[in-house]
Amino acid sequence: MNSPDPQNALEPSNSLISLMDFELNIGLDAQINVLEIIALILIAAATLMCLFRLIFGPTNPDRIVSADALSVITTVILCGLAALFQSILYLDVALIYGVLSFVGMIALARAIEGGRS
Repeated sequence: MNSPDPQNALEPSNSLISLMDFELNIGLDAQINVLEIIALILIAAATLMCLFRLIFGPTNPDRIVSADALSVITTVILCGLAALFQSILYLDVALIYGVLSFVGMIALARAIEGGRS
């Protein structure tokens, strides 16, 4: 009887490799694979849902939460740009933007809260 080859047990399936190796040349010496395209589609869907809640939110706290989620999505996009263009400058911008958006959301929440104790 033939015993299974231990080398083949550690290798991933060919279909998964072919899915991950598919790349799209977008110029500027950058390439995007299929998993990154799926991530971009999910980020776009999250952005659209947050924009919908920001515009048509029934209450002001709903609008504040959606604005906070949009600021987080913007920070994620800046981090993705840093990875795509391989530039650390975008990470610095994302860090500063994240801190300022957090402080801004706290200020908006305090303004909506008003004189409650």
